[in-house]
Amino acid sequence: MTPGLRPLMETAGVDQKRIDRSATRRRRIEDVLEGITDDYVKKHGRLPGERARHGLAWWAAHETRPEKKTLRARWICWSRGGWSPRS
Repeated sequence: MTPGLRPLMETAGVDQKRIDRSATRRRRIEDVLEGITDDYVKKHGRLPGERARHGLAWWAAHETRPEKKTLRARWICWSRGGWSPRS
């Protein structure tokens, strides 16, 4: 385990093909992170340090995050009994 990073956990019995098919967001994050890291290297002339890597990873995750559902979508879901506001 790398110090400062969470340990990896694996679910037993799940075929790698199924995991790869369902891990599309992770692949998008990695693709965006690669581009952002290339830009960082061009700008700074070196690979990012640990703190910068965390920031770049956050940025890549943020860039690939799907849009949040609108209030209208929540209202429709709530009106059909599938969502309730928190107290």
